[in-house]
Amino acid sequence: MPLKKYIENFGRAVREALEKLGGEIRLFAQSLYWIILGVFVNKPISGITVSNQMVFAGVRSTTIVAFVALFTGIVLAMQSAYQLVQFGVKSLVASLVSVSMCR
Repeated sequence: MPLKKYIENFGRAVREALEKLGGEIRLFAQSLYWIILGVFVNKPISGITVSNQMVFAGVRSTTIVAFVALFTGIVLAMQSAYQLVQFGVKSLVASLVSVSMCR
């Protein structure tokens, strides 16, 4: 029985991976289709649409990027402070975090 369960789980994992890969390939093919052939079927890509998507993906995502950077810095500071206290250089935590986050 355990071998049957192992084979079923393996088959399920392979099927799910192939379904995901198929979806990604389909998305890629549709993107290429509309980029290349969209001009010929009277649905060209407009500059306004592209710029709206760029603003949405770039400028409007700064809030979440700032929160991720903030919490990454907090975790880095807490973990490094614990280690640096053992060496007696706790005062270097701020410098370490700032250099690490900038790199």
